[in-house]
Amino acid sequence: MPPTASRHPITCLCRRGTKQRNPSNSCWMQLSHAVVGNRAKLQRAWLQSLFDAHTAALELHQLLTAKILISQNLIQLSDNTKFIVDMIINVVLLLKGHDFERYVSKSMFWFQLDHLLHDISPR
Repeated sequence: MPPTASRHPITCLCRRGTKQRNPSNSCWMQLSHAVVGNRAKLQRAWLQSLFDAHTAALELHQLLTAKILISQNLIQLSDNTKFIVDMIINVVLLLKGHDFERYVSKSMFWFQLDHLLHDISPR
């Protein structure tokens, strides 16, 4: 009986050849249409979370610039208005910081899931 190709433990994909001819970490380069569609969805979700993290970082940068300008009196406001605007900017900075942290963790989640399912190194 000829030797059979080994399979990946998570994805159950066949190896490229038998173990006698090929090393155990060589695998099929072609994926089925279902796996390609699944991988495309994973990569789209990863890209969307990266875009959201980038947008949140830009918003944080603009809010920090406005906070610095107000605190250094480069934008003239009355004391009462300055206090209210400063509190509003602090709350928005806190919320945007949480958004940024969530988007970064989501992008890492999608990237690691892609690594687990399709043998892509996360490094």
